[in-house]
Amino acid sequence: FLGSISGAPAQFRISDLRVNNSYRASGRFDLSAGVYGIEVQSESRRFRFDAAAQDIGWKLILQLEHVPIFGYDVVTYATMVFEPYTDLPSEGIAALRMDLKTDYLVFEHQLLRDFKVKAQVSLKGLDELVAHWGSVSELRGQVSFGKVPEADLTLRVGPFSLEELDAFGAHALPESLRGIFEGKLEIQGPLEKPNLKGAFTVENCTLGS
Repeated sequence: FLGSISGAPAQFRISDLRVNNSYRASGRFDLSAGVYGIEVQSESRRFRFDAAAQDIGWKLILQLEHVPIFGYDVVTYATMVFEPYTDLPSEGIAALRMDLKTDYLVFEHQLLRDFKVKAQVSLKGLDELVAHWGSVSELRGQVSFGKVPEADLTLRVGPFSLEELDAFGAHALPESLRGIFEGKLEIQGPLEKPNLKGAFTVENCTLGS
């Protein structure tokens, strides 16, 4: 790698860092103001992460441009805000309110519905979790962070057209799968091997010809 760092230990900047002649990175870190940021780029791929203290909370920004995740091409801009939870649990464990949303989400060059997630976060786990994929999917419940992480979640999906999942087709779904999908799934027990109970329907379904 080759680059330079300028500034004081509590406030410094990485103006241009090159790694293996393939990646270029830059960043800024201001510990006194609570501002941090880093950006990495290689040809069309770009990763950007920013964090800033806001009053008594934090705001995080994640931007991905054509970054491969598990073999899929992902483009997104996501914002996550953490704020102290006003109604602390009786156990006295500090908790934060998390609010995450995507401004846009492109998966395998296909524009998908945006994600929104809200939850109470503590060392015990995730409580009051509510997640939405557009208006066609909702996940509610809680996840505990014990020795064996456990979930108590309910997922409601649809109705939505299976054509919206074409981006996954090359990897997971049969070709030319069409229909209106709807259902409900309950997820309970250890995350490694949860109990699943649900029912799903596909109306007006076609597979190829």
